[in-house]
Amino acid sequence: MAPGPAAPSVGRLTPLDAAATAVATGLGSGYSPVAPGTAGSLVGLALFWLLHHLSLAGQAVTTALVFAVGVAAAARVARRLGIEDPGLVVADEVVGMWVSLLGVPLTGVTAAAGFVLFRVFDVFKPYPARDLERLRPGSTRTSCCARASSPGRCNERPPRGLPCTRGGIHSRPAGLVDAPERGRLWLPPRSSRDRDRGGEPVTRAEIIAVGSELLVPGRTESNALYITARLREVGVAVGTRVTVADDLELLASAFRAALARAEVVIATGGLGPTEDDLTREAAAAALGRGLRRDTSLLEGLRARFARYRRVMAPVNEKQADVIEGAVVLPNARGTAAGQYLERDGRLLFLLPGPPVEMQPMFDGQVLPLVAARAAGAVLRTRVLKIASMSESDVEQAVAPLYKTFTNPWTTILSNPGQVELHLTAEAASVEEAEARLEELARGMRDRLTGRIYSEDGRDLPVVVAMLLRERKLGLALAESCTGGLLAARLTEVPGASDFLERGYVSYSNRSKIDLLGVDPALIERVGAVSEEVARAMADGARRAARVDVALAITGVAGPSGGTPDKPVGLVFLAMTGALGERVRRAHFPGDRERIRHQACQAALEMLRRAALGLSAP
Repeated sequence: MAPGPAAPSVGRLTPLDAAATAVATGLGSGYSPVAPGTAGSLVGLALFWLLHHLSLAGQAVTTALVFAVGVAAAARVARRLGIEDPGLVVADEVVGMWVSLLGVPLTGVTAAAGFVLFRVFDVFKPYPARDLERLRPGSTRTSCCARASSPGRCNERPPRGLPCTRGGIHSRPAGLVDAPERGRLWLPPRSSRDRDRGGEPVTRAEIIAVGSELLVPGRTESNALYITARLREVGVAVGTRVTVADDLELLASAFRAALARAEVVIATGGLGPTEDDLTREAAAAALGRGLRRDTSLLEGLRARFARYRRVMAPVNEKQADVIEGAVVLPNARGTAAGQYLERDGRLLFLLPGPPVEMQPMFDGQVLPLVAARAAGAVLRTRVLKIASMSESDVEQAVAPLYKTFTNPWTTILSNPGQVELHLTAEAASVEEAEARLEELARGMRDRLTGRIYSEDGRDLPVVVAMLLRERKLGLALAESCTGGLLAARLTEVPGASDFLERGYVSYSNRSKIDLLGVDPALIERVGAVSEEVARAMADGARRAARVDVALAITGVAGPSGGTPDKPVGLVFLAMTGALGERVRRAHFPGDRERIRHQACQAALEMLRRAALGLSAP
């Protein structure tokens, strides 16, 4: 098995290292996030203006000397990073630019022509350029697999696309460098516009959430949602998300399956120090590689504990174990470092589980790397939210429209009291994707007249709050079967005191009489769950609170209390005041929680439509 690269240095740059980095990176042009090779060529062109006054012999000698210095500098940087052929090394682009201009009278026209021809030559590499690249700065090998012990386990990539002499699996991992005056800098590989050093474009990802605790009822796994949303921004779609218990065999199987079907695999969790933190071991087993203890990472862990005046327990040493061939992703928020490696053109990332640690690592180190290898397409999603309308009714209204579109495509999600239409478009630019989304959304608005309450992510309480503020209306609530849930949802909106005066929970008949002034004879005659009592509750709340508008809810939430005439799920909603009077009878399906939630959604939708002057549906 080929030894993995050493961990990136965590120490400070020596003056010699700083000088070597400046030379190897073409005075920093290799740090460019877009086409660093092209940036290096531009630097080379600019520097050649300082040489063109020399004789041809002077130019040739200077070029040869700079080439020799560049080779030494690039090799030093490569050794320090522990990475063959680092993507930040562009000294060859600088020197190559000089060679292309040797002896040429330098004018604006010849400079532009030389630059264009060199870039074309560099990108397409006619024979024998590919073979000559064995000698490029930063590449110290004569064969890409010279140190590989067996085919299929080569961890090095041949120079700019040369076939592997052993038929191995190649990668060029990104790395960390102590950039002069910039601290520690994450350096992704060449961008998607300069793919001669990278693999094939990636378009599909898979997320593995690790942890038995995530399979316990009631636990929510938020990392996958965050990663999915961020990957969409660079045109990479998540095709599969799985949650796996802390079991070595199950985890290894999940990694094998993911690497077989996705181009980007991201695992979160299982990088802690305990016996059930098995992500490292499982990923290594799936790859057929071993683990090495990274001394630099181990020293960093000890230093972190020392800063907090704590002694590191031996069990924490496990967190310094790195898969052979992987690059360490530093964790500034915790002790669980991430890892990245590439196999057969597929990218694998191991990230910590806590969102406070995972999100900065993903945004700062993972996403730039994935973006550099993304196919270049842009994915954009728009969510249309509809309240108090069934999924089947929404489907019937919009299916004839969205089925005529292949891009964007539509997904319908149903939640209690709400249906969401997720429209996703793929395009070459953000503007084109948004235009595609708007075309489909416009058609859906026409078919769902007045029913779409949000297209920008806002939930119904936020929309209602905005409408009440705009109209300077005060609101009072009278709740029976919802028990204060409607008030709770509205008070989740920041600044709810601008419009919400008070809420009454009048659960019993006595409270309806005492708090809201409902006539006892009315309750006796029609019952507490009735249109008349709902209206009386709203009127009583509005008078008692001295506000413009009042909403009331009364019903049978269950599971007991229903009768043939008034079954579980029967709810009456009433609104009175400045926006007019509206009363609605509804019968909601589901358990107690779902009935209460749907009743609140229906009440908010009633208020929204009244505020907009829309008729009751």
